[in-house]
Amino acid sequence: MIERLKQHVLAGGMIDEEQAKGLAAALDKEALYEAAHQITRHFMGDKFDTCSIINAKSGNCSEDCKWCAQSGHYKTNVTLYPLLPAEECIRHATYNYKQGIGRFALVTSGKKVSDRDMVEITETVRSIKQACGIKCCASMGLLSREQLQALYDSGT
Repeated sequence: MIERLKQHVLAGGMIDEEQAKGLAAALDKEALYEAAHQITRHFMGDKFDTCSIINAKSGNCSEDCKWCAQSGHYKTNVTLYPLLPAEECIRHATYNYKQGIGRFALVTSGKKVSDRDMVEITETVRSIKQACGIKCCASMGLLSREQLQALYDSGT
């Protein structure tokens, strides 16, 4: 089954949910991993995407994720700070771009970003795009449709 579906995908086909479940249940995991590797190499070659992140806002998250040092529910040694100034983010993005990194992500702690912070973030992204050619992305929790549109319009 693994070989047959691999050949199907390599020929441009798609697999359905039942086929995916069958692959997940396959006993020969090494054959599955090798097939996935061959498919990846076929479509992507030897290139890979590099991304650097900056913790643009740290700590005091209202969420209770037991595994996360950013949660305000636990005593951790994480440094707490509000949204970083644009200049700091630009400096890091430019440095990473000069090192050959293809993408730069702004990551914030918390369930969602305030509208005020989103204005600053979108201005920061625009400034990064003006300073260097790095692609920007973000991880900021739950965003409203308007916040997502503003982030997209800023160049992420």
